[in-house]
Amino acid sequence: MKRKYERANIDKIDKNLGVALNIIKPEKYPLNLMRIMPPKERIHMLSRYLEHLKTLSLFEIMTTAVVSVVLGVSMWGWTLVYDLFKIFLDATPFNYLTSGFWVIPGLFLPFIIRKPGIALLASIVASFVQGLITQWGLSSVVYGFIQGFAAEIIFFVFGFKRMNMLVLVCAGFLSAALSYSYDYLKYGYSSLGQIHTIIQLCSFMISTIPFAVIPTILLSKKLLKTGLLHQFSISKHK
Repeated sequence: MKRKYERANIDKIDKNLGVALNIIKPEKYPLNLMRIMPPKERIHMLSRYLEHLKTLSLFEIMTTAVVSVVLGVSMWGWTLVYDLFKIFLDATPFNYLTSGFWVIPGLFLPFIIRKPGIALLASIVASFVQGLITQWGLSSVVYGFIQGFAAEIIFFVFGFKRMNMLVLVCAGFLSAALSYSYDYLKYGYSSLGQIHTIIQLCSFMISTIPFAVIPTILLSKKLLKTGLLHQFSISKHK
């Protein structure tokens, strides 16, 4: 009986990944689709993702790369804002309140192009550029990979074509959560205490809404009105 229940849910997930999080009963299963899927289904999902990667055109890849360079430079500009607020926030658990902007490459470009691989590519390129012109160096690329990978997971679950504010918020939250997890291990935050780290994590996640999600939606709408985005998926799924 349990096997039938899992099989039925797997079929629904495969049919419409966008409702996956509503299918699994949280009291029975963690929010981890891979845990209930047999190896064959995992391979199937991975093969589907790789198959969708083939739909990327050279124009879309080049556009992503060029815009990501611009975003990388803007992330350098945001470093000045970050350093300014750091003076006041560094000694508090709210020192991640201005960190939400770092995840914007993994939200903005996938929101426009809406295809697999864009979030990861955009985040890596932008963080590489940021690393070249800031004090963080190429260690930024690690964060870019983590944040882009996290966003890819969310967009994959929702099927890429289904894009709205809720999806962007989920992508921003997961990007912030995984990025903070890396910081937690890297800087030994376990010594700070549980309440302190929870506030840090929550402030990082919440900051993605005003600094990444909302700017992504507003800027995309403005560009859409100009006609510059008519070649991309955003113009077909308004």
